Amino acid sequence: MEPSEFFKFYAAKLIMPMFIGAFILISKYYWWTLVVSLIVDVWCISNLIYLKTYDMFMTIDTILMADNMDGAWNSILPYINWQVYTFVVMTLLWLLFLVFANKRCDLKRDAKIKCFFIVEFAVLLLVFLNNKHLYGSYRNIEQTTGDEMHTETENFESMTLGEDPKLKVNRIMIPYIPFTEVLFQASGSFCNGKNYKWTMSYVKYQSIISYLPAALIYYVVNPMKAGDRIKLEKTDVYNISKFVSDFETYYTNFDHRNLIMILVESLESWPLEKDIDGVNVVPNLRNLIVKDHVLYCDKIKSQTLSGNSGDGQMIVNTGLLPIAEGVACMNYGNNVYPNIAHLYENSTIVNPWPHIWNQDTMTVRYSYRNVVEPTDNKWEDLDVFNSLKNVLKICTKPSCTMAVTVSTHVPFDRINQFVDFSEKSPNIISKYLNCLSYTDNCLGELINDIESDTILENSTIVITGDHTVFKPIMFNEFVDYLNKEELSCAHGSNYCPLIIYSPEIEGNIHVTDTCYQMDVFPTILNLIGAEDYFWHGFGVNVMDSVARHNRPITEEEAYRLSDLMIRSDYFRNYYGKEQ
Repeated sequence: MEPSEFFKFYAAKLIMPMFIGAFILISKYYWWTLVVSLIVDVWCISNLIYLKTYDMFMTIDTILMADNMDGAWNSILPYINWQVYTFVVMTLLWLLFLVFANKRCDLKRDAKIKCFFIVEFAVLLLVFLNNKHLYGSYRNIEQTTGDEMHTETENFESMTLGEDPKLKVNRIMIPYIPFTEVLFQASGSFCNGKNYKWTMSYVKYQSIISYLPAALIYYVVNPMKAGDRIKLEKTDVYNISKFVSDFETYYTNFDHRNLIMILVESLESWPLEKDIDGVNVVPNLRNLIVKDHVLYCDKIKSQTLSGNSGDGQMIVNTGLLPIAEGVACMNYGNNVYPNIAHLYENSTIVNPWPHIWNQDTMTVRYSYRNVVEPTDNKWEDLDVFNSLKNVLKICTKPSCTMAVTVSTHVPFDRINQFVDFSEKSPNIISKYLNCLSYTDNCLGELINDIESDTILENSTIVITGDHTVFKPIMFNEFVDYLNKEELSCAHGSNYCPLIIYSPEIEGNIHVTDTCYQMDVFPTILNLIGAEDYFWHGFGVNVMDSVARHNRPITEEEAYRLSDLMIRSDYFRNYYGKEQ
């Protein structure tokens, strides 16, 4: 409606295509742009799929971690739909145009070079005008503090649409050409993955194409390198020390109940709420959450970042949150981590997918002494629970066992008998619910034996999800169906459930407050009688209503401190202990 608004939005989108297109002028043939178009297609499609999977764009770290996808490449298949093919269709149309267009440029070489530089000058001029006179993008590099930088990255849109009233002295105007914002941002401090919010805003005002070189520059300039050890400031050591007690209780060999932790891949809460399409998808889990001696929290906020399942496993085992850049289990696999398993004489992990997220190393770091995993065949959840039952039969008290499920992992094809859950449901939801129903069926025997099996009856059993699987951008595609079924996730918010059976729990407790994954660790410590453990994490015991409403730390600060603790290998350096 306003010409200036139109200009300042689309001018930034045009600069990268103009930059690429200008090379036609110094190339002998037009068809070379087909190669560039295909490369751009790959980049755009990859980011679209990654956005649907992780709710963020690709970073250099994610590209470098591609080898971690070994054995899981088919997990991207559900996110390929008609939107992806539009990129390819545009390239094919361009190919048809090239077939019928002239194949050579008729300009003389000197003229082509002149035209090339004229176009590139026009590109820079457009961006300069766009930002100096319309966005009013000014910066005060010397005066901006780390805290102000943190605020600015979180409010990128507001600071590019007008002057920041806080910065009034020694202003330095920076023409907003691509990458200058990256250089400026890279000079500041980042935490809690706030740069992802910045990348979203960057692409909004620039383009997904310009983000690739921008991200490269950011990771070259950014002093925080994934995997590097840092030294903590005194103030950070003080803030962290509030959550760490005397290290003499590092290992306490006490007589407590068995602990069984079941980390269900991509388990979300909304299928437990009600029948879907008239079907009870998870009858065994819904039966469990109403039993005596059970705690059920239906709103556990997933706090995983780039590490997804790797992050989820770390949060439950250690009480730490993911690092802001990279993935802790990949970049800091040799750290010393606090954990629950080392409190037990016997500890076993049943892992159906041992080749991703650096599982061999992290199994040791989480203090699991025994590993049960497939050798040459692909496991389903039935194999996982059969293996779990065998472990429970032979282990002696006290014992800690973690079982990781796999059948509900995208693309939801790790079951032999696959039948669509409902023709009414969108395809990807139908597949997810079908696999979840299968996993629930595998859980059924374990749940039914809780009140009759001696080991299970005297154990603390924890069932939770490692992370949510559907991001808001995915829910947007089938919001009409979700509203029709009156599911809570129709509003774009989804949670993992936390279900704990323990003889220590009196009656049935249903917590409806929003809690966090970092709360799982201290809740388990409380139920197994390990309140004196030197590290309780940044969360709270979800059974304590007073603690839930009076948290000692914000989620944002917990991310920041946890990031510092992991990158400094805090638990090795501070206590001088080896794991």
